Amino acid sequence: MSRPARAALALLAGLLAGPAAAYVRTNTCPDDGNAGYLLWLPGSALGYRLSGVHVPVGCAGGDFATFEALVNASVATWASAGAPSVCTGLAVAYGGVQPDAQAGIRVGAVDGQNLIVARTGSCDPARDPASPVPRGAACLTQGGCGNLYNCWEDVSAAGIQTLALTWVSFDTGSGRITDADMELQDWNGSTATPTGHYLTCAASGALCDSLPGGPWGLQGCVEWDLGSVVTHEAGHMIGLDHVTGIDAVMNPSLSPGNTTKRVLRPDDVAGACAVYPAGGQPSQVKLSGWCVKPASKGCGCGSGGPASLAWLLAPLLLRRRRAATSPSPVRCGMGEGRWPGGRRC
Repeated sequence: MSRPARAALALLAGLLAGPAAAYVRTNTCPDDGNAGYLLWLPGSALGYRLSGVHVPVGCAGGDFATFEALVNASVATWASAGAPSVCTGLAVAYGGVQPDAQAGIRVGAVDGQNLIVARTGSCDPARDPASPVPRGAACLTQGGCGNLYNCWEDVSAAGIQTLALTWVSFDTGSGRITDADMELQDWNGSTATPTGHYLTCAASGALCDSLPGGPWGLQGCVEWDLGSVVTHEAGHMIGLDHVTGIDAVMNPSLSPGNTTKRVLRPDDVAGACAVYPAGGQPSQVKLSGWCVKPASKGCGCGSGGPASLAWLLAPLLLRRRRAATSPSPVRCGMGEGRWPGGRRC
């Protein structure tokens, strides 16, 4: 039997506060940080593929080689944690280009193939006139349109933008990660009715939005840095959770024009090296508590044996930069789990 797990709270840019915290590992019951098992990759190895269906225009005008090189460098950052004295045994392996956008994030689906995919356009044709999804399409009410049309399924709370999502499937009886897929929300290509984010690959440069006609379609400038986003989301793929109150790649905040989160901070290095020590086995930990369905929430956590799988949504949430177009959030964003059959909670 499969049950979902809900993601931990993600603080928004500009709202970070509180005491410093050490690295945090995701566990099989994110509603209770002391229950279940901590997540880990078997063999200390992260293999992944890159969808070639869509390339962000902000990567040298849509150049796949530029996009591919930055994605690979960002993921590989975790395998070099502590460099020049690398302290982790984590290995990453790029499996090449996947000619479709069929990420294993379909409701109830676990394909074991980790995929990184850039989505473009909203899956909601009522929200996005440029949506690739026809009005009345069956997928709108039957499991989602993301894989069919490579569009973005809107899960954002009011006043919050979701920049990227990582879906992690895991064994609730051990914490073993069985599948991890990353979605990046790119611009829909429309200047008249833009949705998504202008993802850029440049390592430095002016803020695209500060330039005439910006940010959409401009080259050689920086808006939402794809390298920083992929590095953060790859941290989720290896089992790390958000941290707050400190400067870390796994801090779920990012500002336009910031490319500094391509580089791991001491806290990130400590996490990668503790979970995947050099010359050792991945750290496998059973927490003291038992994962139970909270009486006050609609989602429960998987509590079965090794055959029981769960899905975890790990989002990177961002407040809209212009206050005039976005109310100030009064709470943190919450990731949501998905039940087999498409039921949401």
